[in-house]
Amino acid sequence: MMDIAQFKNMELGVFADTYVRAAYGKLSLQDRLIDGEHICCMFDHYANKCTIYDHRPSQCSTFPFWNAYKEEFLELLDYCPGIVLKS
Repeated sequence: MMDIAQFKNMELGVFADTYVRAAYGKLSLQDRLIDGEHICCMFDHYANKCTIYDHRPSQCSTFPFWNAYKEEFLELLDYCPGIVLKS
């Protein structure tokens, strides 16, 4: 998170208070409810892009190859409609 805070030119404590939450015993970027959808707080909904792409955490850069989705692939399709199966 320090890399993102520095990129955003924020003190780590202020960044954490503003953008970070605890989830499943780890730290995670917060979601924002926009038009009925939970959107990452670092995603620019209007420009349709990540505002910290080059500094994104491993949670983002490894998606969708998370262990949970290796076992429950159909859940991934529900979670991320951008993933399309080819026949």
